Amino acid sequence: MAVHTIKSNKGGRTPGIDGATYSTPAEINDLLDEVADALNLGYVASPVKRVMIPKPGTSEMRPLGVPTLKDRVIQMLWKFAVEPIAEVRGDATSWGGRPFRSAQDAQN
Repeated sequence: MAVHTIKSNKGGRTPGIDGATYSTPAEINDLLDEVADALNLGYVASPVKRVMIPKPGTSEMRPLGVPTLKDRVIQMLWKFAVEPIAEVRGDATSWGGRPFRSAQDAQN
């Protein structure tokens, strides 16, 4: 599910510094094997690819860090694991920064 979520995002086909895109099912299976090994052996994130993109409305540029797909999948797995715990143990009156809630909803 984490791989599908990452691949369906707007930048899901953007390779990181390793240049890998994992477009075929066999490559995705290899990615999942790498992720499982990384989680079992201790995980250290790869460096991010720095790309300069234009700021909206100006001619200035800003840096954008693009992580590898493996790093994005591991981040998504952590999100899937931690978010339900945070929802249960979190403050029931807190609305900011929570999924499907916003600070504007709290005003109603």
